[in-house]
Amino acid sequence: IQNYMDYSDDGCMNTYTLNQTDRIQAVMLGAPRRPRNPSATICTPTIPNALRFLTDINDVDETGAGATCPKYKDYLVSVAPAIQASGNATATFTFGGTAVQNIDYTVLGPTSVSYVNGESGAKGVTIRVTDDAAVEGDETIIVGYTITGTGLVAGSTNQTHTLTVFNDDLTNFINNTTQVTTLLSQNFGTVAAGGAIPAGWLKGSIIAGTNVWTVNSQYGASTGFSAGANGRVLHITNGNAATQTAETAPATYTATSQSDAVVVTGAINTTGYQNIKVTFDYACNGEADVDGVYDFGYLRYSTTAQGSGLTPVTDVNGDIVFFQGTTAKTTVTVSLPAVVSNLPNLWVAFDWFNDDNIGNNPAFIIDNIVITGENSGVETVLNQTVTQLHNQAQTEQYMSSTNKIIAAVTNPNQNVGCNTASIQNAGTGRTLVATNVAGTYYRSDKVIKLTPAVANASATYQVTLYYTTAELAVWGAEVPNLKILKVKDGIGLGTVLTGPNAQVFSTTSVDDQRATKGYVAFTANVTGGFSQFMLASQIIVIPVSLLSFEARGYHKNILLDWSTATEINNKGFVIERSINGVDFEKIGWVDGKLNSNVLTKYQYTDNFVQPNIIYHYRLRQTDIDSREKLSEIRQAKIKGSDIEVSISPNPAKDQVKLFVSGSTGSTDINLVNAAGQLIRTWKQVNTSAPASLDISGLASGMYILQILTPQSTKVEKLIIK
Repeated sequence: IQNYMDYSDDGCMNTYTLNQTDRIQAVMLGAPRRPRNPSATICTPTIPNALRFLTDINDVDETGAGATCPKYKDYLVSVAPAIQASGNATATFTFGGTAVQNIDYTVLGPTSVSYVNGESGAKGVTIRVTDDAAVEGDETIIVGYTITGTGLVAGSTNQTHTLTVFNDDLTNFINNTTQVTTLLSQNFGTVAAGGAIPAGWLKGSIIAGTNVWTVNSQYGASTGFSAGANGRVLHITNGNAATQTAETAPATYTATSQSDAVVVTGAINTTGYQNIKVTFDYACNGEADVDGVYDFGYLRYSTTAQGSGLTPVTDVNGDIVFFQGTTAKTTVTVSLPAVVSNLPNLWVAFDWFNDDNIGNNPAFIIDNIVITGENSGVETVLNQTVTQLHNQAQTEQYMSSTNKIIAAVTNPNQNVGCNTASIQNAGTGRTLVATNVAGTYYRSDKVIKLTPAVANASATYQVTLYYTTAELAVWGAEVPNLKILKVKDGIGLGTVLTGPNAQVFSTTSVDDQRATKGYVAFTANVTGGFSQFMLASQIIVIPVSLLSFEARGYHKNILLDWSTATEINNKGFVIERSINGVDFEKIGWVDGKLNSNVLTKYQYTDNFVQPNIIYHYRLRQTDIDSREKLSEIRQAKIKGSDIEVSISPNPAKDQVKLFVSGSTGSTDINLVNAAGQLIRTWKQVNTSAPASLDISGLASGMYILQILTPQSTKVEKLIIK
């Protein structure tokens, strides 16, 4: 209550005049019981330069405005001195809470505000809350400040402002067989006699009057309700205390007994559902004239408790949806607000209100209540699309405008930005697809395209594709084993698919719901960014894309270098060598990366080569299913010079291979320990090919190998493990 006789800015006197304040103080000081009362703090004199936020809390909805991505809403958070600054000072804003800056919200600024001596008024920072599609808990943005300068001090209240951002996203239930599920159905036919409401329901009065809720068959013939299958309805009655709960309580009310009677359903689980609707039959007359509606029925709901927090249901204009002036049985469907979707508990209330004046029967009669929620189907229509913001590590479902799922993307390793999912091709058949490996392979007619606003070829994530029973029928028994084929953007699906432009991913899970829900969800871990996705034959092969393969001499060895751009199911590479370019033998193996879409470099060293001999090399790339592909052939040699000795491995245990290049004839080999003692000798060994020497049983340590060839003698160190 504001006393408008007050002309003072004093915070203690904004309710009373100075004379009134003096009188109150005189009475209180002279009151004998005054010492028993605690000291009042509300009238502490205001500090003129005390800074504070104008409000300390603000609840906002994550739902953004606009038709383009990213959607957002901007909020101004303001501070002000109690009266005015006493000098120059700057307040620098700080930000905390559970929301992540530059992900969940952005600070548009300014990040600080300044005051000069004598300056007053509110100044603030604008915060942009971003609308994403991730299912997450409610988050907070806590704004504080620090002060520099002498003109402002921190006030005693409102030293932080908390923005609570309520999540508006849900994990949609997918059911392509039916998109509407009944969450509650009540026709009161099973309710016990005697006026009882259904088990688990609650009734009471906000304004206690004669008129209350009851259940019986006293609906009045003129309303159009009839015995039917159950003959019982929920209605308002004005029966006295003895008959309010009886089968004879009439469907009439006392207009002169002001009442506000509520009956509330039991808890309804809307988790996974949206577009919650209440359909029921009703008759409700009441009272209205040119000045307004006075006796009427309306709906309320609560998401916090059955007996509290009941909010009236409003229309798109924010007006209460009420029922009045209907004397005959009428069926109505009321849409509840989006906030009641995807919750473990929802309570719906039927409320009757009447004033203490005239009225018209019947009051509120209700029957055949059905509360439904909407599932999500699987999108099959060409060019259906959705664009939404997708940040790092978030899980999002991509739902079309018809509430049907296109795809789901989980846990990208980086911020994707505004990502668009669309049905690029549609159909229920399958189409031949060509690769550079012989075979008959198919892809699904339906192609799903994921396109981020900014191309990102290094993104990794998990993708789930949804296909209906009809779209999968052509695959028959092969459905559980289908793979996911990803083709780069700009590559026509009718062209030959190769390693550089396509990848095949085996599924990590196949959720087959055809028998009950009419769809299958295929999930795979994907690398290489976003592009065109489809299902493909389980035997489809797109081989490793080999970017380069080179062989070159290096001192006494030949080095092989090669690299790949993409690898699909690549087990590894067999290294093969030939002297004549025709007959090849295996000389080594290098493991592959299995699946990769980044540049991968490999190297292999051939230690056992003779000078001035041309060696021919090739790679035999091998998939995990034993499919193989040969590379082109490369040649290399080392130059002849002095004798070169190769020992492998070194350190060694049990066996060591020795190879001598640049020598002809047999070789004698001595093994000497660190004390100079001869430990072992091998005579007339052919070292023009790798020779195996048995060193088993020898103590570990440093040894010397003396290699005596017809041309010269070489000495090499050998470590035995």
